[in-house]
Amino acid sequence: MSDRQHIVMRRADGIEIPVDIEICTLPDADGGLVVATIRDASRRRKVELAANREQEFQSAIGQVSAAVFSGESLDETFRLITQLARQSLRGDLALLVLPDPQNNNILHVAQADGLGQGELAGSSLPAHGSMAGFTMHNHESVLIENGADDPRFFRPAGWPPQMGATLVAPLQARGEVIGSLTIARLRNRPIFDPAEITFITTFAEKATLVAVLENARASAASALEMSVTAGQTATQLELNRELIKKLEDVDRTKSEFLSRVSHELRAPLTSIIGYVEILIDDGAADTSQDHGAELQMLDTVDRNSKRLLLLIDNLLMISRAESENVRSSDSEIDLSELVQRVQENVAPAVAKGDLTIEIDVPPDLALRGDPEQLERAVLNLVTNAVKFTPPGGSIEITARPVGDFIDISVRDTGCGISPEDQGKLFTRFFRTQRAQELEVQGTGLGLYITRQIVETHGGTIEVKSTAAGSTFTMHLPRIGNADRSSKSAPTAASRAY
Repeated sequence: MSDRQHIVMRRADGIEIPVDIEICTLPDADGGLVVATIRDASRRRKVELAANREQEFQSAIGQVSAAVFSGESLDETFRLITQLARQSLRGDLALLVLPDPQNNNILHVAQADGLGQGELAGSSLPAHGSMAGFTMHNHESVLIENGADDPRFFRPAGWPPQMGATLVAPLQARGEVIGSLTIARLRNRPIFDPAEITFITTFAEKATLVAVLENARASAASALEMSVTAGQTATQLELNRELIKKLEDVDRTKSEFLSRVSHELRAPLTSIIGYVEILIDDGAADTSQDHGAELQMLDTVDRNSKRLLLLIDNLLMISRAESENVRSSDSEIDLSELVQRVQENVAPAVAKGDLTIEIDVPPDLALRGDPEQLERAVLNLVTNAVKFTPPGGSIEITARPVGDFIDISVRDTGCGISPEDQGKLFTRFFRTQRAQELEVQGTGLGLYITRQIVETHGGTIEVKSTAAGSTFTMHLPRIGNADRSSKSAPTAASRAY
């Protein structure tokens, strides 16, 4: 019988080394001999960290690519880009710098996130002689070992003096430069490595495409509104037609953008997942310790690849939702069976989190709708409950008939949601302050998609939360007819969106 543990040992010089310790008992004349085997796990840990980091990079690229569908203002889009850049590279400060529209020789800090953000936001700096200006002019990223003291570059007012390694990348796509991204770390932190420099280059390109599309859409819509307000002369009618064509071009470009991003991510991920599963199946019979570590790494690759595939599916789901094409089938659904499938899906995560899950759904309760989409809606709610419930907590899934409706509720004993965050829960890309503090992985799309599915089925969704936990309830019509159910569904005013 053996027991394996993973610990970190510290050498006399202070360097930490991850090790695997396997302890087993061998029978002998005295009743048993304890044997401990210690192996250096540095290489395995390095591979795991690299895989996790690559997954985080791809997730950030997916999130910024999805922002093209958010409908947010350009300022809000820039805020998201700046925040994602800092978080992905674990920076202490991030700046998004744009040229002044009135003066080509001046740049200004449009967004700041991290240390000193209050002082830096809105500050100005020269286009010539600054880190941002240098990068924009040369169309390439630059790494500065000491961003606070390098005499070659001008730094904006408010730049923290304790900053060290600084990475600056141009916001450019298709030869067009619209600004720059700066990510900096404190002096005592490591310099950016080649993988991080490659990431910020790709991330900046995707961010630029999103910003250009959003700006074109806003400009065309504004011009069209001004034209309509001024009156309809022959010249203005022609202008309107041109503006409509521009809007259609923007929408078409958005669709092409989604198609390209989905293809870029989905095709290789599908291949990776397939080959990883083959390797896992082929190696399952090998019980040696070395091979066990390899299988553990393959499991990590498989898990992270499937997370990215889910992100891509979410992007496609948003596109369908906004084209009012979420619901593709209408059939009778046995809720007891649907909830059972959800429970089986989350069972590994429930066990890993030391949680309990209870189901209270009558066996004969049914409604009409799209089985795949409604299962996804329930799964999104249960998955969130698992993420935010601490070890030893519980999750309860219930379903009850209420007149012509069925209420499906997911209750947890998690950390709760603040009243301020509750009002934004079902918006695209929103993540609660608590989720960010706990560094819970997620894109902020699950609850938005859930609401889209529920509303497409003619229902509503609400949340009630205290410090003792949260309860999400979907109110769905039994008949599955959105037009008919809208007459008697609970009104939006009575639901906490």
